[in-house]
Amino acid sequence: MPGLRAASARVVEITEIDLEDLTGLRQRLSGSRSGPVTLRLAGALVLFKSQSIPRKAGRKARKVLDLRASAIEEGLGEPIAVATRAMRRTGQERTYSQAILRRSDLDQILTAVTTSGAMVRQVVAVDPEGAELVFVDGRARADRGAWLWWSLGALCLLAVLLWKLWTLEAREGWYLAALQAAERNATSAQAALETAMAASETTEEAQAEVDALLAALDGDRGAVRTLARLTEALPRQAWLQSIDLRSSQLTISGSTSGPVQEVIDALDRVDWTASVGLDRPVVLDRVRQQSNFDLTLDLARKSLP
Repeated sequence: MPGLRAASARVVEITEIDLEDLTGLRQRLSGSRSGPVTLRLAGALVLFKSQSIPRKAGRKARKVLDLRASAIEEGLGEPIAVATRAMRRTGQERTYSQAILRRSDLDQILTAVTTSGAMVRQVVAVDPEGAELVFVDGRARADRGAWLWWSLGALCLLAVLLWKLWTLEAREGWYLAALQAAERNATSAQAALETAMAASETTEEAQAEVDALLAALDGDRGAVRTLARLTEALPRQAWLQSIDLRSSQLTISGSTSGPVQEVIDALDRVDWTASVGLDRPVVLDRVRQQSNFDLTLDLARKSLP
């Protein structure tokens, strides 16, 4: 509430007032337009009572005072405003000073202040001992308002920080998932590379065996010619491991990364074979993803070298 914390406030002493005609009070406040005002009530406007309550009542003393004020209110037959202040301790009792004002009178006074354009900083009553008892404290309202604004700001800041934290955690989770996916892809690529290297080594070994076999058969021109024809007839994905040529029958062992039936069909199409068949069941090498075969070829007599 702007203006409630002004550096200083004009003090207006009110000892008597005509509640039927508040013109005089408005005139007195006319010089305080837009400024804070402290109203000091005294005299017949306020009823002062001294209340003594045993000290052992402790925190219940406030409740006892409220009950006594309610009894006064019932006696007057109309609502009242009560201002209480602890004064002194005597023996086993504590003395409280209470200022009692009709609620309607207080409302009329506040209305006169508002319509004059002034702002109420405090409404206090001065008891016979000179102690001030506060009916209205605009400073306390301002403090409560400031506290509420500070609390709201702190809650907003906390909400922003929590949102930022949640965003960072979500982003961290996304990065972690991406990193794990990359690691899995790297592992798969490594396995594929190892498989390809193993297949390459197998191909090189098979080619070396063929070269050695050709070298061993170099003295036999007919066998070399048969081997050359056999190599030309095989599919590209098939490799020879051994051959055994006996009279008009040729037994071969090898492997292929494709169907064995393709090898059989390819050898069956050449004109120098009479028939092609499996010598034993096909064995699947799951590590190298190849099929090992043993075939028997019956050679056509007219085509023998």
